[in-house]
Amino acid sequence: MKQLLIFTFLTLGLSFGISPAVWAQDDHEHETQEVTSGQEYIVEMKFNEETGDLIFVPARLEIKAGDTVTWVQVDEFNEHNVVSYPDGIPKGAELFEGPLLNEVGQKYSVTFTVSGTYLYHCHPHEAIGMRGVIIVDRESLPGEYREADPDEVHDHGGGDDMDMDMDMDMDMEDEHGHDGDDQDANREEDGHGHGASGDNGHDDAMAEPSTSDHDHAIASDENMLAFAEQFRYALFNDDFDTVAASFDPDVVVFEGGIPEADLASYLEHHLKPEMPMLAAITRTLLRQDSKRTGDSGWITTATNWEMEREGKMLSVSSAETLNLQFIHGEWKIVHVHWSSRRAN
Repeated sequence: MKQLLIFTFLTLGLSFGISPAVWAQDDHEHETQEVTSGQEYIVEMKFNEETGDLIFVPARLEIKAGDTVTWVQVDEFNEHNVVSYPDGIPKGAELFEGPLLNEVGQKYSVTFTVSGTYLYHCHPHEAIGMRGVIIVDRESLPGEYREADPDEVHDHGGGDDMDMDMDMDMDMEDEHGHDGDDQDANREEDGHGHGASGDNGHDDAMAEPSTSDHDHAIASDENMLAFAEQFRYALFNDDFDTVAASFDPDVVVFEGGIPEADLASYLEHHLKPEMPMLAAITRTLLRQDSKRTGDSGWITTATNWEMEREGKMLSVSSAETLNLQFIHGEWKIVHVHWSSRRAN
């Protein structure tokens, strides 16, 4: 699997009418910092172990022209970067895009010299809401944003079907400040938004609910962890049918920070051909963490792989994040991220 393991996200007047406060709002660790000119300030790129979210901390930062912002990688499971939105920075400002940081302690810095609002995101995890905002001196006014070239236009994570004229009141209805499509892509607490039941042979959400024994089951830490273990066992023992049935139809799949187009194509043309070679890998568990809240949960797993390639032994450090949802009495994978790097 390309030696990757499963390791799983505007100011008024911008095209979406979302204020900078709403853009980067979160009720966990996000906060606002006010700083003085000529200083360097730190934004951490991290994994929130309480919620399973991938976030910038702080997600909103107020600075002065001449200040430098340094993003620091503190997430041992995921790789992150920082990318500005083409139409989300002031006129006259330079676009910025940092490299993927895959080791704890790696840094990327930008010095801001043009006043206004700067909107940015982590490219691998934009779909699940990893975004931030920098305010330099003051917020940008309508008409003060850079105009993106046609080939630069970005939907800011909203998706093609987002109403371009939606007002701020619509966004404020979401208590976490994410738009509707971000919520669909993210781990959802209430079990809604995925439509289909996510099981082989089940009808879609418009059909009459199943009356099988699964519908009477209750989510628990034990059956969540057992489901994940069954999934991994199938993955590394070439049991394609069990692996395929573990995914929700609307699952969001990332490998090494790159999103897959759709589940069917991913399963048939990517995962299925690579599963036989996974059976030859020797795995050593390094760490596993998990948390369940009602019918939602997440599990992160770090492992070391030993494999033979071209007559040589290769060691790979791998990480897996599974975001899970209990749907119609069964756990399903609704978001997954695989990433790895050579250990030798």
